[in-house]
Amino acid sequence: MASMSSPDKSSKSRTQKNRKRAAAQKRHAQSRVHRLNALKDKKRNRIAKLCVSGMAVALVAILSVQILQLDARNKSYQEQKAQLETQLTSEKNRTKKLEEEKKYVNSDQYVENEAKSKLGMAGDDEIVFKEK
Repeated sequence: MASMSSPDKSSKSRTQKNRKRAAAQKRHAQSRVHRLNALKDKKRNRIAKLCVSGMAVALVAILSVQILQLDARNKSYQEQKAQLETQLTSEKNRTKKLEEEKKYVNSDQYVENEAKSKLGMAGDDEIVFKEK
């Protein structure tokens, strides 16, 4: 029986060694898979960060262009406002002059001056001299 037990022992020993080796290989494979997954996650994170950064840069660029366009439009409106204010002042002065002229045209003095100059009329107490 002693001789039979020896082959059984070595067979068990080999089986245990094979199991241990298989378990070690399995752990090693799992460790390798874990490392590969970790690397993939890092790569995904980098890509995600790059995408977010790219979007942020694009957003800043778009907003900068919009700000520049609005600033140019604002300057244009300011110039237009200044021109319109100048025109308004000019028109107010013109309106004042026209109102003064309207008062004069509605006055007796205007009627008398027009009658004398255009119609050749004279007042009751005036003498008209004509050249020959």
